[in-house]
Amino acid sequence: MMPSASDKSQSRIPVRIHRNVEIVVTEDAYLATELLRSQKLAPYLALRLADNALLVIPQKVGDLIKALKEAGYLARVVSPGDGLGHAAPCSQEQ
Repeated sequence: MMPSASDKSQSRIPVRIHRNVEIVVTEDAYLATELLRSQKLAPYLALRLADNALLVIPQKVGDLIKALKEAGYLARVVSPGDGLGHAAPCSQEQ
């Protein structure tokens, strides 16, 4: 028996769409874990979105970029209007 339209509407999962959020995308899951475990970088990160994607705490982007550079990471900021259409990877300098 197929569920009725009213049954479907009651079983929907609420979804939120957030705009203008800052995300760190790393080359791999290990590096994302390393960033989250860092005492100097973790305070700027809200949560892990995927294996290699971390949500930055609002208003902390500038501080995070500075902390990443001080810790020896290469970070490139990609804004929506730059035409790249993808996030730049974060990697550690060799």
